[in-house]
Amino acid sequence: MTAAIDRMYQGGEALAEGAVRAGMRHFFGYPHAPQTELVSYLARRLPEVSGVFAQAESVRSALAMAMGASAAGARVLASVAGSDFGLAGETLSYLVAEELPLVLAWFTRSGPGTGGLQPSQEGLLQACAGVEGVAIPVWAPSGVQEMYDLTASAFELADTHRSPVLLLVDSLVAQIVEPITTPKGPMTLGHLTAKPWAANGMRGRERNVLHSRRQPDGALAAEQGLQRKEQALATAALRFTDVDPGADLIVVAYGGMARIAYEGVRLAREAGVNAAVFRPVSLWPFPAEALAAASAGKPVLTVEFGHGQLATLMRANGLPQPTAKLGGVAQAPTPASVAAALQTLAGGSHG
Repeated sequence: MTAAIDRMYQGGEALAEGAVRAGMRHFFGYPHAPQTELVSYLARRLPEVSGVFAQAESVRSALAMAMGASAAGARVLASVAGSDFGLAGETLSYLVAEELPLVLAWFTRSGPGTGGLQPSQEGLLQACAGVEGVAIPVWAPSGVQEMYDLTASAFELADTHRSPVLLLVDSLVAQIVEPITTPKGPMTLGHLTAKPWAANGMRGRERNVLHSRRQPDGALAAEQGLQRKEQALATAALRFTDVDPGADLIVVAYGGMARIAYEGVRLAREAGVNAAVFRPVSLWPFPAEALAAASAGKPVLTVEFGHGQLATLMRANGLPQPTAKLGGVAQAPTPASVAAALQTLAGGSHG
């Protein structure tokens, strides 16, 4: 199958198309900006591939439907926006306990409460906190092509390890429009992993039972199994971008903020500052070892749509306090402010 530029996609649309091309045929969601475009796109797209689109009456209902479809063996996408992620905790807990795969897209927005539509990454720590002590993979795309590519990869990861996978999408990435490359040729479902554990009708075999309750005589074995899975996911889900080893200063940014950081670094380099961006794509597992190696002995600037959560996550992963932090929501950092901060770190001798 060849690949070529398909067409211009909005971020939410690219995530939706990536899910469809990956074999997702069941979507459950509730329209709420900035994920409305994803919901609208799938309402049109899924009937074209004999899929199931369900706009539920509430976020809780949508997630419960998604869990049921996953238990039956389907590849399932669900989505939430803003503070609605708080409603996903119960379902995520059951998904982890029952070892059910699901891709959940969380479109963050400035909050709390109803909040606003400004770009925001203030859900970072909440996303990486895991479920009752069990971590789940968290990936943060920074562009429309990654919205497509990471979504397809997320389904493979979820099915292979029977785990939910969270795509953390800030509203900047959700709303931008870019051309993307997609495979050409007919879509088939032959690549989908068999799910002999699914509760999808006996069909001449013993009944499958999925449950979250851990009996006393099996609780230890179940806990040890989840710990082994977490260790495997910590390796399989790790993603980050390489950084120029010759750089004198390191900028750490992810998601939509990484786009601004890259432009800020470009401006700083024009002014003579030798800086580079380290971008964690996986926020859990966090690429702490790679970042420690890239930033050893160098000033580090964190840049985010928020107030210090990225620095907190770095410290939680054993990394030192960054030299400087740049962040905001009501007035998000700009490339110029990133460049200025880098010039200050460099000693103010450039430009």
